[in-house]
Amino acid sequence: MLGLVFALPIEMAPLKAELVGARRAAPLQKEAKEFYSGYLGGTPVVLTAAGIGPERAERATKGLLERFKIKAVLSVGYAGALRDGVKTGELVIVRNVLSRDLINQTPAMYPCHPLLTGLSQKVAEENGFKAHLGDILTVTEPIKRPEDKRQAGVLTGAVAVDMEGTGVAMAAGEARIPFMALKVILDEVDEELKGTGLVDGEGRVDLSKTFTYLLYNPWDIIYLLRLKRQAGRATSELARFLSVLVREIEAGA
Repeated sequence: MLGLVFALPIEMAPLKAELVGARRAAPLQKEAKEFYSGYLGGTPVVLTAAGIGPERAERATKGLLERFKIKAVLSVGYAGALRDGVKTGELVIVRNVLSRDLINQTPAMYPCHPLLTGLSQKVAEENGFKAHLGDILTVTEPIKRPEDKRQAGVLTGAVAVDMEGTGVAMAAGEARIPFMALKVILDEVDEELKGTGLVDGEGRVDLSKTFTYLLYNPWDIIYLLRLKRQAGRATSELARFLSVLVREIEAGA
């Protein structure tokens, strides 16, 4: 059984809708996550939306590994580009997940399982997906400005940035379960990321904050609508790729 750990319900929604024989495992305790198990193209999988940030991702992954017999766990979802030529809707097949304090220059690195990475490359090449092979950087706060994204890319060598990869990697490593990260680009390196405070840690939009924000930044509604379209395109491409990948992982197990 494969475990797929997303951050947001919106990232998980297309695959959740495709699950055959879907079952919902209710939380065992307060603040624990729901899990959705079933078959995707004949492959047994479990999906969960961990929430935003490495701590939530680590807790959700530990809960997943405690409740199910998982043979490999994947951190999947949106990422932001840190270099030119990495476009919205394109995939990032991750070699290493990096955690780095950009002020104190304290690095940590979590390698992805090479067989899973190699299989992902094969699936991308054989099925015409645009994918980048490289490292991603996990941060605890969004990198919003283009100049800061570029600097992070230069300092770390990472292709993209996310907020959950290290949490999933740490939990998988502790349990000695094969791990990899697979991301899809939401915002490109030259795009300023706005409105991050309008969504809480569980991915829920705060309508009151959104109304106030747009009251003072009315033109940003154009940006937010464009971001929503980008999210739809990225989510669709990620789901399409994962539908093929999980079958290949099962076949090669």
